[in-house]
Amino acid sequence: MKMEKMKSSLKVPQDMQCEVDMDLLCWGSGELGQTGHGRPEVIPPEEALLKEFATSGLGSVKLLACGSSHSVVVTVDNKIFAWGNGTSGQLGNGERAVKNQPVEVKLPQELNVRGSHLDGNFANVVGIACGSRHSFIWTETGQVYSFGNNFYAQLGYDFQRADFKENQLAPCLFQNLPSSLKISQVACGERHTLFALEDGSVAACGCN
Repeated sequence: MKMEKMKSSLKVPQDMQCEVDMDLLCWGSGELGQTGHGRPEVIPPEEALLKEFATSGLGSVKLLACGSSHSVVVTVDNKIFAWGNGTSGQLGNGERAVKNQPVEVKLPQELNVRGSHLDGNFANVVGIACGSRHSFIWTETGQVYSFGNNFYAQLGYDFQRADFKENQLAPCLFQNLPSSLKISQVACGERHTLFALEDGSVAACGCN
């Protein structure tokens, strides 16, 4: 991993699009469950509404990100849900399987994200990012969690460690930065990840 100044951008895959405005809309190819509608066929825009995320259901969505064939969202009360291709653990639900409807993702118990972030005992999830087969979630306190494929070290784990995992099936606290600086933003490419740090510098890991 190295530190350097750079600019980056993250594009949404062309075969699927999501929009957030009170309702969650998701349409496009559902071959690997990535639209969350429970059907493998192509979902047209007029059928895009995911009713599970109505206010009376799983909750309104405040954050979303799409990988090549999976999606991750965070609701206004900081619940995390994912669906789509999870064969590399990129859904974070502890399995390597395709899920064609939303499944809840739970962070390690040392970080409680339930309830209001106004209470000092709760953390507020402020960002999510998805690569092709990996995902990151971070909080306003700078804690970052990652899961999914790590074959190219895109999760930032050291290949030399005995506990190295090629596929991380559940969220794991990221602690491998080359400095003690707080992470303010994360962006994922297909096989690499960038971390924007509080001093304006950027750390990178993965396939070069």
